[in-house]
Amino acid sequence: MNSFIINMPKKIHFNVSLPKAARQMLFAYSNILVLINEGNEEVDSILNVLEGIKAEGKNVTVMTVGPKLTDTAISALFESVDTEHTDAVLAIGSGSVMDAGKILSAYVTNNGTVEEYMNEEITFANKSVPLFIAPTMASACEANSSAVIRSGETGLFVKEIKNRAFIADEIIIDPSLQTGVSKESSLNAMMITLTRLVEGYVSIGANNFCDALIGDCIGDFVESLYDICVNDSDTPESRAKAAYASVIASVTMEHAGCGIVSSLANAVTSVYDIPYGAVCGSLFYHATLKNMQKTQMFAPKSVATEKYSRLASIWSGIGYEFEKHNVLLRSLNHNLSDLTQDMNIPTLSELGIMRESFYNIVSKITPSQSPVNLAESELIDILEAAF
Repeated sequence: MNSFIINMPKKIHFNVSLPKAARQMLFAYSNILVLINEGNEEVDSILNVLEGIKAEGKNVTVMTVGPKLTDTAISALFESVDTEHTDAVLAIGSGSVMDAGKILSAYVTNNGTVEEYMNEEITFANKSVPLFIAPTMASACEANSSAVIRSGETGLFVKEIKNRAFIADEIIIDPSLQTGVSKESSLNAMMITLTRLVEGYVSIGANNFCDALIGDCIGDFVESLYDICVNDSDTPESRAKAAYASVIASVTMEHAGCGIVSSLANAVTSVYDIPYGAVCGSLFYHATLKNMQKTQMFAPKSVATEKYSRLASIWSGIGYEFEKHNVLLRSLNHNLSDLTQDMNIPTLSELGIMRESFYNIVSKITPSQSPVNLAESELIDILEAAF
């Protein structure tokens, strides 16, 4: 078995109260930078956290982050942060806040320019200040070494940078932070998680570590997806399942990499200003089906075929046997098709994507860890099917 380095936070505090956990984790620090989403300044959960930290005699500085983390926004954060008096960073919010926290925790001790931080080869001489993150969406909560920066006048150019310095020290998973989120926002976030769970499981970069984590949570996650987005059963228990799976999706993506759904969604959102999760939703069934069909056709006895069959077994409850591969794969096809219908997932055309941009989108595809290689014509077929 090949050895590999496990990149993940030192601690994950699951199903805890954010205000209480934050006070405990930040006990050893005096000057804390708190990052939140714009518009959340008066949110009760945020205020409770800030009041609790200040009650411990800490100096707290609050900065807000917009829905898209652009190079301009990062420059403004760099200019505003007090690098001499910041010894910990707490990021509470969506993906853009998580990414800002990663970058600023490194910047406090290393300084530098935005251009340097957008360099894939960037290295840091000094250890980052401790980073604590508390995600408010179940969208694969960024418990990994990646940060995304957008640039250009439209903010559509996306640069992903990876560095082990960006891995948070600790994650606080408080499911109550996710209650009250709209069905549309929840669905978009959860389709990112589902995409990363499935792609991580069948990835050519997968390993026993990833397989065990994903196999343990994906069944409960699908149940929570239906509860929250279809069955009007948005309970703390459902949110807890979703929050747990989002952590697993983020950790496994770190090790197994992204598949074709993620690569296509990245390409689409570099051309159109559309929520990434919505694009994942539109592409998920059709891209997964294309992968399954090609895998079954050209490598019916491969590990990937077995993985898809085991996913089908988890999803449907049909016991796994090698001889049942064809039955299981047909079952998974139906399950994924039903999910698309049940969630009322919009098509690419309903999202505002134009057919004439397909070749431009495909030209922006980055390499993926999918179990099979898809030709340009097959990628176009996926876009057509999702249209």
